[in-house]
Amino acid sequence: MKEPSDARLNRLLTGRDKLSQADKDAVLEGVFARLPQEPSASPGPAFAPWLRWAFAATALLLFVSAGYFLFSPSTRSEFTSRGEARATRAFSIHCAQDMVEGRCARGGKLLFKVDPRGARWFAALARSESAAVVWYFEAVEIKDPSAGGLLEQGVPLGSEHAPGHWEVIGLFSERPLDKARIRALLEEGGAKDSAGIEIVRRPLEVLP
Repeated sequence: MKEPSDARLNRLLTGRDKLSQADKDAVLEGVFARLPQEPSASPGPAFAPWLRWAFAATALLLFVSAGYFLFSPSTRSEFTSRGEARATRAFSIHCAQDMVEGRCARGGKLLFKVDPRGARWFAALARSESAAVVWYFEAVEIKDPSAGGLLEQGVPLGSEHAPGHWEVIGLFSERPLDKARIRALLEEGGAKDSAGIEIVRRPLEVLP
């Protein structure tokens, strides 16, 4: 191997005819520089562009199909029916003066909006935080409710309604109920029984 000119010149100037350590390092670097570079790690398999697009399209199709299954109306309704116990019948209470729901001042009048879902009779009472009970009506026929579901019967808020928070309890049934039957149902604590009776509760705030 031909010795580099710089290394030879350095040796002549210093009067040495042997290679120094620096000369040896320079020679090794030159040798390594002339060696072929080692091949890099084997790359992964190369796919044609159209094949990569096919993989991406397939993954997107699977993702969209899974989302449709999870969030389709039928699936949502099934999850709701299993995870929540919702009443099939409902009612709401409104103050006749301003139609505010669930809040009314003494001297005002409560109106009931019902969604009977096939029930024919409706009864209602209210219970305060101190366990005072006010009966509204035992059996109101709701076979043909008025437009919007409002009952013709309203409840005046008299002196028997102490200001504060009350719970209005409504009972839907296929047959009229008397007070004894209603008391028994409330003591049992059930929301619905085999006779088609359903109990729904709504909060009421009575203002002074």
